[in-house]
Amino acid sequence: MTKCLLFFLSLCLLAFVAFSSTSPCQNARNSNRQVFDTLGRGINPRSNYHIASSLGGVLSGHVYLGHIPNSGASCPDGVFKYNSDGQKGTPLRFIEHSCRGQPPRIYENQDINIQFVGSRNCDNFVNWKVGEYNATLEASLFGTRGGTIGRADSSWFKIVRAERGYHLLNCPGPFVCPNCALNQCRVVWVVVLDGRRRLALATRQTPSQGLRFPLSVYFVRA
Repeated sequence: MTKCLLFFLSLCLLAFVAFSSTSPCQNARNSNRQVFDTLGRGINPRSNYHIASSLGGVLSGHVYLGHIPNSGASCPDGVFKYNSDGQKGTPLRFIEHSCRGQPPRIYENQDINIQFVGSRNCDNFVNWKVGEYNATLEASLFGTRGGTIGRADSSWFKIVRAERGYHLLNCPGPFVCPNCALNQCRVVWVVVLDGRRRLALATRQTPSQGLRFPLSVYFVRA
């Protein structure tokens, strides 16, 4: 009788723990802070958007998919930013990790992958991926080679509010660290290499490195 009672109490304890704990995905929803586009509409993972710098002036410009010089790739394989607002960037989608509500929305602090769309015959060159660290540049440049949407080999991101618009953060992701705090993420920067502005992970700015800055963005429905 005592063993049966102890077994029953153990089951109750397990059930309590299961129902009282929440996933990072649920925590993002509970924060009730959707990510919005420039028209005040919640970001929909089924829709396409442009990412544009919210800084203005010489720091403005849309994000686009372009060829990395001397990479030898048959398709565009780098994540770049135009130098002004004159040109539209490449449309993209934000793909949530196991958090598909109704209506579908993207929330702040939610683990997401970022994927360019509309690249014909180049499906293997569309997912944002953080590259190897470049010691000379003191940064890790973004490319689009490798990585599987929703898998551990992807690069994972979060969106958080900034003074002007939002910041994009690169984070360990739900497979490596499902409950990581934001201080374990890194803000996406823009660095200049060979006269072109590229998205990267960087930590500081020195005169010898030229223009580089943390990127603040807003989202335009494509």
